[in-house]
Amino acid sequence: REFFKENDINISSRGLPAVDEALMFGEYGVINSPYGIYWKQMKKLMLVNLLGSQAIVNSRGVRAEELQRFFSILVDKAAKSETVDMSKEAFKLVSDVMCRMSLGRRFREEDGELEKLNSLITESSRLVKKMFVAVVVRRSWIGRLLTFKRHIMFVSAKFDEFLERILEEYEAEPNKDQ
Repeated sequence: REFFKENDINISSRGLPAVDEALMFGEYGVINSPYGIYWKQMKKLMLVNLLGSQAIVNSRGVRAEELQRFFSILVDKAAKSETVDMSKEAFKLVSDVMCRMSLGRRFREEDGELEKLNSLITESSRLVKKMFVAVVVRRSWIGRLLTFKRHIMFVSAKFDEFLERILEEYEAEPNKDQ
C-alpha cells in the first residue's frame, strides 16, 4: 500500500502496454485513460451518476423489487422442501440489482444472457489484472504480447456486441423490463 501512495503519479501516468486500445473502450474508459482532466471528469460522472446518493435513492425501488423476488424464491423453495444454493441465489440477486441499476434490465438465466454477461465480466477482470501487472512490472512480454492482444481484442469485441444488442433492444422497447 505504501508503494502505491509514494508512486501514485508514476504509476498512473506511466502509460500502458501495447494493448491499451482494446478492453472496455481503450483510453476512453476509466481504467485505461491517463490521469488528467478527462480521467477526473469520468471519475466524477461515475461517482455522481452511478454511485452517488441520488442514484442510490433512485434505485431504492429496484433494490426492493429484487429483494422481494429473492425472498419469494426462497419461500417458494422452502414450501416445496427443495434445497437452495444460497451462493448462487445471492449472486443472481446482486447481478440482477446491478444490471437493473446500470443497464436498466435484468438478464435471464434461461436464454443464456446472464451466463454470457458473467463470463465476459470474469474474463475482463482477469485481463485487466494482467494489464495492470504489465504496467507496474513492465516485464518483457514481447513473445506473448500478440496472443495477449488477440485475446483482449476478442473479449472487447464480445463486450461491444453484447452492449450494442442491449442498446438496440432498449431503442426498440424502451420500457421493457422496468
